[in-house]
Amino acid sequence: MEKNPSQEPRPVLTGEEADPISLEQAAAWTSYYRERYPDEVVSYFFGINIINEITRQDGCVGLRVYYANSKPLSSFQKFIVSISNFLRKTVANAEGEKHLIVVGADRYGHDQLPENGHKSLRGKSDMEGFDTGVTKRSVMYAGEKTPEHYTIAEQATPCPGPGCPKNQLTGS
Repeated sequence: MEKNPSQEPRPVLTGEEADPISLEQAAAWTSYYRERYPDEVVSYFFGINIINEITRQDGCVGLRVYYANSKPLSSFQKFIVSISNFLRKTVANAEGEKHLIVVGADRYGHDQLPENGHKSLRGKSDMEGFDTGVTKRSVMYAGEKTPEHYTIAEQATPCPGPGCPKNQLTGS
């Protein structure tokens, strides 16, 4: 039985998702994360070969990065975590949106960070407002990638949200 074209799902991801952010904003957000999770991993490196392999797949329009943990919690541990989260959010008022910051890295393991900070085509710093919603932020220089023009990015379409798949990785 053939599908009616009008029943085909509409694409929700275009490949235009995500926005560059300034070094100042990326540094602030990663600092806030380290304050909340002082003993946790702060970054991961993915080699260009695996990124290219994934992005060259038919129909691929980008990458989605998931938070994950290799060990399950016991019922008691789940209870303690829920109490801890309740205390963190309601008593300590230490809430905030978790972000992944994406930067290039060279073969020596050095992050490719802009030397001269953020260069916005709009003349504004994207520190203004620090809006963590899914909105467009100021655009960084998109010319030749010299050290002062390296791009730092953050996730633009969080999950759950538009375009979030329902599968084993999302828990649905």
